[in-house]
Amino acid sequence: IKLYNKSKKYNTYVCFYKGDYAAKNNSKFNLIKKQSGVNYIESIDRKFDTVFIHNPFDHERLKKHSFYNLFFNSNKIVYISYGLEIAGNRLKSQFNLPAQRYSDYIFVHSENCKYQYKMYCATSDKHIESLGHPFYDFLSLEHKDFIKYDFMVCFHHSVDKGLKDLCTYDKFIDPLILFFKKNVQLNCLFRPHPMLKAKLIDLERVNKFNEFIDLKNVIYDNNTDFKKSFLQTKNLITDIGSFIMIYPFLGRPILVLANENPKLGYDGVVFEKNLCFNSSDLDKFLTDYNYRESVIVNTKPLNVKTKNISNNIFRFLTNNKN
Repeated sequence: IKLYNKSKKYNTYVCFYKGDYAAKNNSKFNLIKKQSGVNYIESIDRKFDTVFIHNPFDHERLKKHSFYNLFFNSNKIVYISYGLEIAGNRLKSQFNLPAQRYSDYIFVHSENCKYQYKMYCATSDKHIESLGHPFYDFLSLEHKDFIKYDFMVCFHHSVDKGLKDLCTYDKFIDPLILFFKKNVQLNCLFRPHPMLKAKLIDLERVNKFNEFIDLKNVIYDNNTDFKKSFLQTKNLITDIGSFIMIYPFLGRPILVLANENPKLGYDGVVFEKNLCFNSSDLDKFLTDYNYRESVIVNTKPLNVKTKNISNNIFRFLTNNKN
C-alpha cells in the first residue's frame, strides 16, 4: 500500500470483507488498527484495475466478494499465498480453488511451492511467481529483540476434524496445561488460530482452553500482528501450518506438533527432525535446552526469498505490461 501510494500514480483501497469467519470472530476485527493515509471501504462495489486477495477461500467471504465476482470486477486479480502449501495432501484447497486456478498472478514462498502448482494445479504454474510474501520484509528490518516469553504455542483451528487433520489441540493440550502448572518460572504466549476458540465453543469443549489461558504464566495473545509475537518469544511450538515457513528464519528453535502420518508439502523435508508425535518429545523440547538448539532449522534448503519482497512484487506488477 505504501509503495502504491508513494508512486502517486494509483489510488489504493482496503476492504475488510465480512462473512462467516468475521461473524464468529468479530472482536478480532475490531482490534485491527486502521492506518493513516489508507482509504477503507466496506465493500468492493466498483471495478478496480488490480485486486489483491490474501487467501483463496470463498467460504470466508460474502458472495459479492467471491473470487469470480472479484475477477469480473477487476482487470487483474493477484493472490498472495500465506504458505498454506506447507501442509500436504490438500490438492483441492491448496492448488485447485478458483483463486488458485484463475488468478492472473500468484506469489508464493519458494520454487518448491511453484513446482507443486505445476504438479497439482489444473492450470499449471505459468501464473505463479516465487517472489515470496511481504510479511518476510520484517526479517530485514532493524529491530530490537525484546524477548518476553519462553515459549509460544499455536494450534490450528481444525479441532472439529479429529486427529486426522492438522490440529493437535486434543492430543497436546493436557500435557501443556500440566507442564505450565508445574513450571511457574516459565511463561507461555498462547496464540491459537482465531477460529479455534469459536469451534471449541460450538463443540461445547472450551473448558480446557479456558483452563490453559487462566494459568498465571500463560498469556492469551489476541494481538493481530504475529511478527511482534514472534520477536517476543524464544521458542515456537505449533502444529503444521504457515507459521513454520516464517518463524525458523529468526534462527530460533521450533517444534512441530503432529498427528500420525502427517502430510507435508515439498518444503516439508527440512522439518522432519522437528516433528513431535507424543508428550514425551514435547516435554523434552520444553525442558532440554540442548535439544531445542539441535532442532533450529537450517533454512537454506528452502531457498525462500526474504529480502525486498514488497518492492519486488510492486516492481513486477507495475512493470509487467500484461
